[in-house]
Amino acid sequence: DFFFKETEKYANDVAFINNSNEATVTYAQVRNQAKRLAQSILAMGLEKGEAILIVMDNRPETIIIFLAASMAGAVTTTINPWWCADELQHQVETSFTRFAFVIPTAIGPVRSVFERIKRDYRLICVGPREYAEGLPILSDLELALELVPPSSIVFPEIIPEEDVVYLPYSSGIHGDRKGILITHEVFCQQIAVANHPFYDNPRSGEYTVSLLPFFRHIGLECCFVGLFNGVTMVCVPEHDMIKYMECIEKYEARCVFTTPYMVHQMSRTGSSAPALSCLKTVIVGTAALTRTVHEAFLARFPRASIASTYGMTETGVLARSQPRQEYMKDVGKLVSTVQMKVLDMLTGEEMPRGEKGVLYVAGPSTSAPYLDCPEQDPLGGWRKTGDVGSIDDKGNVFLVDRAREIIKVFGVHVIPQEIEEILGAHPSVVECAVVGVADKEAGERPIAFIVLKPLTQVTKDELMDYVNERLCRPKWLLRVELSTTLPRTSCGAILRRVLAEAANLSIDALPTSVAN
Repeated sequence: DFFFKETEKYANDVAFINNSNEATVTYAQVRNQAKRLAQSILAMGLEKGEAILIVMDNRPETIIIFLAASMAGAVTTTINPWWCADELQHQVETSFTRFAFVIPTAIGPVRSVFERIKRDYRLICVGPREYAEGLPILSDLELALELVPPSSIVFPEIIPEEDVVYLPYSSGIHGDRKGILITHEVFCQQIAVANHPFYDNPRSGEYTVSLLPFFRHIGLECCFVGLFNGVTMVCVPEHDMIKYMECIEKYEARCVFTTPYMVHQMSRTGSSAPALSCLKTVIVGTAALTRTVHEAFLARFPRASIASTYGMTETGVLARSQPRQEYMKDVGKLVSTVQMKVLDMLTGEEMPRGEKGVLYVAGPSTSAPYLDCPEQDPLGGWRKTGDVGSIDDKGNVFLVDRAREIIKVFGVHVIPQEIEEILGAHPSVVECAVVGVADKEAGERPIAFIVLKPLTQVTKDELMDYVNERLCRPKWLLRVELSTTLPRTSCGAILRRVLAEAANLSIDALPTSVAN
C-alpha cells in the first residue's frame, strides 16, 4: 500500500521499458497487474507468510510479482536464474517455498531441485507458451479467478514491523549463504535511507537503465529507489555492457546504479562504444572503487562524477558520498539513521574516531535477523559488518578490508587491498585478487590471482618482484597464479572463498567460468 500511495501521482507515466522487446508498463498498469496477480495466487491457496520463489532476470514482471506477493502477505525470495540445480538447492530447501515463478531457461534446474527434495510444487513460467514446457504461463493464473471470484478474496492484514516481505540470501562471497528476514518496515526503511533527498538519485521524468540484477538485494533496492521517484526503468535482462551503454545513450540517462566491475568494464570499452555524454552521476555499490578503476573510468567518460556507497544485503546503504571526480579513499558519510562503532580486532574494545577496527552498525534499517541463525543476529541492536575500517570526526567512513580477508603473517595483519592496488598499477595487469594460503611457519602467506592483458609478455616472477620490491617482507607474495578470469557474483564482486579454496589446494589455474 505504501508503494502504491507514494507512486499514485505517476499513474500515467511509464514505469518500465523492457529493452528486449521495448514493451512498456505504466505505473497504473503495475498496480493493476500486481493486484490481479495477488488475487490469483491467493485463490490458488497461497498462505500468509509463505515464501514465493522468483527465478528471473531483469524484466517488469519481476517487480510486479514481488509487489503481488507483498499484497498477498507472502515472502519473496529471489535467486539467480542462471544457476544450476546444485546451486539452487540450498535456498529452495531452506526457504520452504513451493511456488516458483521462473523464466524458460530456469525451468529445468528448478524442477530438478523440487523433485530431488521431494516437495510438492507449482511452477509458473514467465515467458512465451512455446517455451513453457507445458507449464502454466503468467496469464493463465487468471483462470483461478473464474473459480474464486475476486470480490470474495480478502487480502491479509499486514503488520509492517512483524511480517516478513523479503528473504534475500547473503552472496556467499566469504562463507555460507544465509537467508535474511526483512520485514515490510525494514525494507521501507532501507529504501528511504537510499532515497534520502540529500543524495543525487534518478529523478521524476528521467530514464535510468537497470543492469544490476533484480534477484540481488542491491538491484531490487535501486529499482525501488527509481520507482519511488517516478523514474522510467529500462530493464536490460542480459549482462551485455555494450547493450547497456547503448541504452544509456538512447534514453539519455543522467544517473545510473553500478558496481566496480561494471565501471571497470565500461572504462575498457573502445572508442566505437557510446560516448555517454548524457551521463552525469554514476552510483557505485557492492565494493570500494580502486584509484586505478576510478581514474580509468573518468578518463574514458570525463563528464561523469562518481558517488560511492557502502552497504550490505543485511542492512541496505550504510554510507554514501556526493558525486565527485576526485578520487577519495572514503566511501562517503554515514547515513543519518545509522550509528557506527569501531571495535579492536583483538580486544573487542571500542576504538576512538579515526582508528581502524571491525565496524559495527545499529539503526532501524540494520536490524533484520538471519533465517535459522540466531547466534549471528545483531546483539543489543549492534550488527557486526565483518568489515575493517574507521570513521572520522566528520562521519566519513573508510574501508580497509573484510575481517575474514585479513591475512595474518607471523601475527602481522596484511591487507589484501594494499597489494592489489600495487598489482593493479602494473601495465600488464587487467585485474587481480589477493588471498591467504595456509603456511606452516608463518600461519598464512599472500598469493595473487592475476588476469593479464592480451598478448602481454610478463612472467610470474616479474610480477612477484614488482610487488615485493615495494612492500615490507610480511607482505611479500608467496606465489602468483595467472587466470583467464576471476570468479564473481552476479553483481561482479570477487568470490574470494573460491580463490582461497583454489589457493589452499594449490590449483594452478581457475576454470574460465565460475559464477555465483
